[in-house]
Amino acid sequence: MNVFTPTHKLRAPAGEEIPVMLVSQPGQLRYLVVSAVEHAEGSVPTYTWHPSEGVTYQGYPLEGLEMLPLSGRQEHQVSPRFPSGEASRSPRQAIGCDRHQAPILWAL
Repeated sequence: MNVFTPTHKLRAPAGEEIPVMLVSQPGQLRYLVVSAVEHAEGSVPTYTWHPSEGVTYQGYPLEGLEMLPLSGRQEHQVSPRFPSGEASRSPRQAIGCDRHQAPILWAL
């Protein structure tokens, strides 16, 4: 079982907040944004965050997304196979996405 330890919350314009980990990159002031789903699947994060640029996707700024600190750090136990805790649904289905579609929050 992997441990997902969020460091921040990513807030969408509609107010939805997703816990994420910011992972530093050597020699840069840019961080990889890792969600619980990406962590559980072992997929490569496609979003980055920079203090002055905000959240970006392949270098393009995503307006309206905010990176907020957590009020208290928490550790979440995540099963690599069923991160949402539901054996009947995949993690992407649990957040409204099919297998080949990016999460709805990210498609801004």
